[in-house]
Amino acid sequence: MLRRKSCLVVVTSLFLMALSSAGWASTQFGVGVTNLVTLVSSYDTSKETMDFIRLKRDATAETSFFRIKSGNYLVVTDVDFLITGGTPDQFVTLDIIIVKTGNLSKFQVAFTRSVRLDSEGNASGNVTLNAGFVIDSTSRPGAETSVPGLIQSNVQIILHGYLTS
Repeated sequence: MLRRKSCLVVVTSLFLMALSSAGWASTQFGVGVTNLVTLVSSYDTSKETMDFIRLKRDATAETSFFRIKSGNYLVVTDVDFLITGGTPDQFVTLDIIIVKTGNLSKFQVAFTRSVRLDSEGNASGNVTLNAGFVIDSTSRPGAETSVPGLIQSNVQIILHGYLTS
């Protein structure tokens, strides 16, 4: 009897490892690991706007800006941010926005966080969103701050979430 249980454990473990390496294993969000998304901010100088690049599972980055495929949705569950080089003790508001792809003038604020910069002009934070926010395939994530010029080189943002249909 013990031998059968051991075989079952080994076979089950191998099956789950195969599912995981194929991207089929479920995560705490109930989606496959291939649907998990980590996006890193990157300032698009051609459009003078903050955009995001997806990090791959092998710790390399995509070479183009992240876009949601037609029929899919991005659910953002966590926001990490780092602000550097600001004016000491200044209050800064960071907005994560949903931008209509192709029309930068159409956007909605999905997340906002106000922080006071420390004596060196820096601030950082991590926010886990209980419900998250959803971005559809006609839009993309973006970011703005209340201080003009700060977003170009002094703000780093990481968005965590997952894709679903």
